[in-house]
Amino acid sequence: MLISILHQDWETRYDLYIHNHSLIDPYVDLEYSDLGEFIISSTVGNYNTISNRPKIHWFHGTRVIDINSFKRNGILPLNEIYPRITETIDDIAKSMGIYKVPITTDLQKIRRELIDNKMSYSGDLGPCAMLLYDAVINAKSYGCHEYTIEPEIVRDYTELEYGDQSSKVLSEYIRVSKPAVVEFIEPTNAIDKADFDHIIGTVFTYLYYLHHNKSVDIMCNTCFTGNGKAVPPENIVSITLL
Repeated sequence: MLISILHQDWETRYDLYIHNHSLIDPYVDLEYSDLGEFIISSTVGNYNTISNRPKIHWFHGTRVIDINSFKRNGILPLNEIYPRITETIDDIAKSMGIYKVPITTDLQKIRRELIDNKMSYSGDLGPCAMLLYDAVINAKSYGCHEYTIEPEIVRDYTELEYGDQSSKVLSEYIRVSKPAVVEFIEPTNAIDKADFDHIIGTVFTYLYYLHHNKSVDIMCNTCFTGNGKAVPPENIVSITLL
């Protein structure tokens, strides 16, 4: 039944739905905001008969030096892991004979503002994760940041504190760290839980793209953010070094 559903030309129907909606009232939000949800509503109907939210596996991409830290501490939000990240980068820079410089350039000021914003907004504290493993290891194809290549906060901090020498420090950090994907089960007390309809819709969009040999994009994935609440060690399923 699933293959039969996916085999149909849902993109044309969805485009027509958007067009007709815009004729009626272009200022009202779409009832079905993505292709997957539209497919489900048009075929399965009221599928959501699950009384309890099922276990959802998420995939957190990062770079690590001590892989066992996840087993000890779980996945920490930015405000808790930031001091450890900065200490590691400072140690790397010191070992290279590179030292902090005054904050004078526009780029440094931008990085300072980015860090401050990330620390003040709970949605940026994470820990964050992708619904699809493939969206972690092939993030660029999905229009996502490649965290296994370069965590954003690492570049922010190195460019803030080390100015013209930041690229050398960043390159050394990447050399001594390893790309990793941490699979975990969504905590039952998670503050931010992606809407279940949206999750199922995203899965249908992903499957539809695969079935029709279309290149994946950002519509094929959705994300989890812990809003500053750590993922405990007991929720971690696996840690994969890439």
